Amino acid sequence: MKTEDYCIFIISYGRPEFLKNKTWRLLERLNSSAKKYIVCSDDDSTLQKYKDMYGEETVIVFNKEECERSTHFDLMDCYHGEHNNKAGAVWARNMQYKLARKLGYRWFMMFDDDYISFHIRNVFKSKTGKKYNDAKCDFYGHTFDEYCLKMFDVLNSSPWLYALGSPQGGDYVASPDNDRKTGFVNEEYKFKAMNVFWFDCEKEIRFYGRTNEDCTAYVLNGSRGELSLTMHGPQIRQVPTQSMKGGMTDIYKYFGTYTKSLYSSMALPSGVSVNVVGGTKNMNKSIRIHHLVKWNNTVPKIIDDKYCKGKPSDYLTECIRDNIQIDDNGDVIEIKNDSFIDSELVENFNAENNLEMFI
Repeated sequence: MKTEDYCIFIISYGRPEFLKNKTWRLLERLNSSAKKYIVCSDDDSTLQKYKDMYGEETVIVFNKEECERSTHFDLMDCYHGEHNNKAGAVWARNMQYKLARKLGYRWFMMFDDDYISFHIRNVFKSKTGKKYNDAKCDFYGHTFDEYCLKMFDVLNSSPWLYALGSPQGGDYVASPDNDRKTGFVNEEYKFKAMNVFWFDCEKEIRFYGRTNEDCTAYVLNGSRGELSLTMHGPQIRQVPTQSMKGGMTDIYKYFGTYTKSLYSSMALPSGVSVNVVGGTKNMNKSIRIHHLVKWNNTVPKIIDDKYCKGKPSDYLTECIRDNIQIDDNGDVIEIKNDSFIDSELVENFNAENNLEMFI
């Protein structure tokens, strides 16, 4: 891959000046050479200002009603009238694949408009124990463009990886000795993706819900084997949520964090609950309502071969043989159950190799 093979979409709504001083400036500081586009909806009252500031060719405009018809996603509510607040990002996120294909890109990155910087988070030993340290963000000796290309290599390395994400500060909230074993101090990766995304148009996922659409996407799609992944690496730093006007702030304040978290819980109640998080016994002011993901109930697990009865491949081999019919030459002449077997793979079936390509 080359930098010319992907583009960067920046989702923004109602704050063109804010974008200029945040994400746009960050990408300039990082010397990003990828083509950048700003994605706006046609109901944005500041749309013309976006075009004046960034140029007509940079601003991509879409219609939310068309998005609902063409991408078939679910808002997961039935709000009408004044409650039908459409300031959220779910429409723009679902339109990205269509926009990328229209522009001739297979791969793309998705940014929000409120990023300040990237940081490398390290754990180092001091006299008081292990601490977190914000080191200079040199992307482990690589440029930002090189780092992005390596992330796309990771995305392309597995058919089960549908999205990659960049960690944020909350992913590091845990001490090395924390019994809960949370945070990147104790983990190398998480099955989530939000904020900065890497996507492939050939592995498309859907976002669901009026709010909290990123969490709902990685838990619901992840439960189906369409995995998202955030790895220990450069952390994105953002403006504190709901501190600036425009963007998602209005919809968050309108519905509240409790309603926001419920969308993900409705989508996957076995894996997501609404809980009280944050705070300590002596600091109740930081306590808030938020979603809590139970990962053991959310993403599929690969069972060790030692628990299989017989050879690990025997069951799969038997299932395939039961669902196809081959002639004397070893060619497939009939697929009995095309919902079980990928017809494109079956076309290359080789009976003499004992179904090795399926195993």
